[in-house]
Amino acid sequence: MRPLGLILLLVGFFAAAFVSVRQLDKPSVAAESRKWHSIDWIQYGGAMAVGVVGVVLLRVAASRVSTSDSKVAADLDTLRNSLDRVIARLQALLAERQNVDVYAVSSRIDSDFLEDLGRFVDARETIIPVGGLKGFANVMSDFASGERLINRAWCASADGYVDEVWASLAKAEQLMQSAREHLAVSVR
Repeated sequence: MRPLGLILLLVGFFAAAFVSVRQLDKPSVAAESRKWHSIDWIQYGGAMAVGVVGVVLLRVAASRVSTSDSKVAADLDTLRNSLDRVIARLQALLAERQNVDVYAVSSRIDSDFLEDLGRFVDARETIIPVGGLKGFANVMSDFASGERLINRAWCASADGYVDEVWASLAKAEQLMQSAREHLAVSVR
């Protein structure tokens, strides 16, 4: 269905563009008749209708893919597991704060967090069909704030600001916990 929708969208777009400029190419058409009424609106409307049908088919195809049961279940597992690993690694890093060089925190963030944060972001759209837009907003608000704080800790680590590193990571851990709670409520 997706290829057909894409073809109809492109055909409709190009046909409408061709119809709208076709009259302007004729040298016999006087300058006065080159106004908007020189367009064959029936042909233009038909071409646009073909394009709209293509858009509808693309939307239906995308909806079916994003709500298939196996994909939703796999993505929900990815979301839960990624958040659990991020939280566990934040807690472990915070527990080791006395033994970790502040300049080494940025490399720990790179090695321990980036993959799970990326997986979560890639699977985030699954929250919408299961938990609705409100559930999505609740989860992503906390997750995005936590992710920003992890990035802030990375920058503070690179600059050697010890207190900022640990304060940012502690707050990030709280926000990720909150995101996990919102996720559990949203996808019951």
